[in-house]
Order: sequence, then structure tokens, then C-alpha cells
Amino acid sequence: MLQNEISVLGQNLSKVFNSAGGLVKALDDVSIQIRKNEFFTLLGPSGCGKTTLLRIIAGFEYPDAGDITLENQSIKDDPPHKRPVNTVFQNYALFPHMTVAQNISFGLEMLGRDKSAISGTVSEILGLVKMEDLAERQIDQLSGGQQQRVALARALAPAPRVLLLDEPLSALDLKLRKEMQIELKRLQTETGITFIFVTHDQEEALTMSDRVAVMQDGKILQVGTPEEIYDRPASMFVANFIGECNFIPISIGPASEPGEKTSISLPSGGSAEIPSEKLENVRGNPVILLRPERAQLNAQIDESPMSGVLKQIVYFGTDTQYHVEVENGESSPLSLLVRKQNTASGSYKEFKEGQRVGFEFELNDVQIIDG
Repeated sequence: MLQNEISVLGQNLSKVFNSAGGLVKALDDVSIQIRKNEFFTLLGPSGCGKTTLLRIIAGFEYPDAGDITLENQSIKDDPPHKRPVNTVFQNYALFPHMTVAQNISFGLEMLGRDKSAISGTVSEILGLVKMEDLAERQIDQLSGGQQQRVALARALAPAPRVLLLDEPLSALDLKLRKEMQIELKRLQTETGITFIFVTHDQEEALTMSDRVAVMQDGKILQVGTPEEIYDRPASMFVANFIGECNFIPISIGPASEPGEKTSISLPSGGSAEIPSEKLENVRGNPVILLRPERAQLNAQIDESPMSGVLKQIVYFGTDTQYHVEVENGESSPLSLLVRKQNTASGSYKEFKEGQRVGFEFELNDVQIIDG
């Protein structure tokens, strides 16, 4: 990647906090490159370090080690108000005694902008967030979604080079949250500003992001497009955190030559031949990663490489989930999941709970990693 294509560059960032239980390493030698004009998401569970990284970019935290640069210039020692960066917080932090327009103009006034320029900017931003008719409305007269738009408008008004968003959708109900996901991506595309978004919600990350960084225990485990993260997770943690996944332990037969196939043994006594290339990076305990929507049920048990008992059928409206328990030798049975979209011919209406079924999949749809 060319240096002038990078917006934010974090190099070997570390941060340790004192807590009641002792020292906590919030960031552990994290390096990251965020491109100009991209929607970049930091995704991970609570306590993984994503918000600490965001706060270091904003200037609210100072790293114990490493450097943070914005467009090739170090900003590590710059106070927050000296950085061309704005933040949208989880609680919005709007001024209740001001109107929508006054909330948006306040930051511009503090920057000493000309009054006529402020008026033009406020009108432009109100149009961008589709709130022209609410300019004189008081904040306490707005819905949660409208308050979210005001917070975004206020942060966008000074035209920052980077906009930081710290779980800004978490307080919204499900339907409104989905609407705002689309709206946020539209705003990022139209403004061309680099968005760095923090969330623990994998659906938000997949819906909006150009690229996603998955974090755990202060480290970045994988960076990639939503498709790369979902289809080719680098570890079991990433696979499990990004949607649902079946983990199927296998045994590998004698190694074969490149371009040929290797025999693998599956739970419940089945076997399969798999391209040797899929086993290149496997060193320890091999595990198949299989997404539930890419698994199939078959009433003809003898035709399937694996079989088990259909323990539960759960209807979700758009799709149905089938929970299958598969014998695994002397180990505990495997609980595997099949997801089927509900269409006129797209569900397994012939299957019943308690029935023995075949469990199968296409070998091209699986990834094999170390367990």
C-alpha cells in the first residue's frame, strides 16, 4: 500500500491500565493501517481493546508505547482539539437547551468560523442527514434516531479528516439500528471521510464496512473485507465471533502430493477426499470450519459422509435452523447446525425432530485450520 493512501497508521501501540485486579494490557503491540476514505470497523467482545484504540486515535488516551500518525504526520502528542478528528459517542452528548441547528453550529463557532460560512455549512449538513425541516426543533422533541442524526451532523460539520464512532447505534431499537447502518454507509460514501467504527455486533460490521479488524485480548487477530473475514476466518475465535459456525474435528490420512487429494476421517465413521492445498497450513489438531447455511440434510443416511439425530427445529421466519447431534467416537457428541432459507421449496418439511438424518457439505465450502 502506498504511504499516501493511508489515513491512520498505528505502529506497535501498547496501553496498560491499573485496575482493582492488577495491571490490564488493553493494547498489546498493535499495528494497523486504515486507508483514506474507507469505512473501517474495529470488532470484538467487551474488553478486547477496540475502544482504547479508538480513544488513542482521538487523543483521549496516550499510548505507553508506539506511535499514531494521520496522513504521514505523528499526532501522538497532539491534544484532541488539535487533531482533525471528530468523535460520535454512544450517548450522543447533545446540548438539550439548543435547537438542532444550534447544536450543529456550536462546534463551528468554537473554531471561529465566519457566521455566513457557518449558516451555509449548517444548511448543507442538515440536507446531508435529511433533517432540513427539523432545524429549529429542540433536542428533547426528537426521537432516538433523529438525535443520532444530529450527533452525526455535528461531528461532520467541521469536515474532519477522520470520524470516530464509538458504538453509536447501541441505544437504538433493532429496526432503527438497521436503518441507521445503511444511513451511516451512505454518509461515509457521500462525504468521503474516513470512518472508524467500533462495535461488538458482527452484523453491523459486515453490513457497513469496507474492511474489518477483529480484536481479542488487546491484539488484532485478522484484518480483511467482510467477505474475507466471514468466508476465510484466520482462527476458530474469528469464525465463531463472525456469525455461527460448525467446528468438525477430523483426522488426516497420509500426506499426498500437491494437486492431489488427501483422505480425511470424519466423526460418525465417515470419510472424504479433500484437495491437499486445503491442508497446507494445518499443523496441530485439524478442524473443519463450516457455515450452517452451507450444510445440508439428507434423508438417505448411507449417501452422507456423516449422520446424526435431528434434535431440534427452530423457525425464524426468513429461515429455519436444524440442530443435529452427531456421534464423535469416545468424545462428547457434536452439536451441528444446518440453516435453510424458507422458500416454497427451500425448507426440509419432511424432517421431524428425533429423526436420524444425513449431514453433508461440499468440500469447496469448508476451511480447515488448527483447532
